[in-house]
Amino acid sequence: MLIAKIGEAAMLEQTAEEATELAQACLKYARFLRHQNPTPKTKTECLDNLEEEIADVTICLQELRHGRVVQRSEERRVGKECRSRWS
Repeated sequence: MLIAKIGEAAMLEQTAEEATELAQACLKYARFLRHQNPTPKTKTECLDNLEEEIADVTICLQELRHGRVVQRSEERRVGKECRSRWS
């Protein structure tokens, strides 16, 4: 596991970096979809970048789970609460 090699703090830093890149990819694709403040990227480029960043964040989250930084059961419980609020 990567977290065992780089440590918990570095894994958290990597997760934050990847989450920021995911946020930017979401914003870029939203700009494409709205046709406001247009981006020079094509739809395919936007989606490819979005998928790449989702994969990066997913890997980081898996590492945090494997390193027992977060507990899957607690994550599910909090997720249910979040979904309820969003509804």
